[in-house]
Amino acid sequence: MLKPILGLYLYFFVKVITDNLITSNLLCKSCGNQLTSLKYLINKPSPLALKSWNTSIFHSKSKYTHSLNQSIQHKENLALIQLLENPQGSHFELITVNKANVHFLNNTKSIADTWFPNFKWTICLCPHCFIHIGWYFESIFDTNDFFFRILVKNLFDEDYEDNLIIEPKFKLY
Repeated sequence: MLKPILGLYLYFFVKVITDNLITSNLLCKSCGNQLTSLKYLINKPSPLALKSWNTSIFHSKSKYTHSLNQSIQHKENLALIQLLENPQGSHFELITVNKANVHFLNNTKSIADTWFPNFKWTICLCPHCFIHIGWYFESIFDTNDFFFRILVKNLFDEDYEDNLIIEPKFKLY
């Protein structure tokens, strides 16, 4: 009887510790609104990517290993970035997350020109300044199978934001 209780306590202790270690939020570069967190990064490669690479794209100091279904092991905040092209020839460098605070441009999702077979998509905007943040993808078979592709150029992490604040230097005579 004591072993299951200790196991349950250990599970919650580890969960609280690991959840609190993963704190760096990703913010809208235009307005600073919180859009997602590094803990929501996932590995969902598109078969139509022109180029794919793993890199430490953000300046965050937090280090963690996160594992969920279809998640990537993040060490030093490595993230899968993919270069994708739309039918108009525009190129986008994107990361993938499974949770984001965004506004949908409309409620209609398109199956045309999708970067992911069997997924429909819609455009995502920052809910504060309404700049284009990326795309929401949802399976045509299962509405519980979804993810967000976020534009790297429109993000920065809060650890980097803290470094942007410069304290005034006073000259002492």
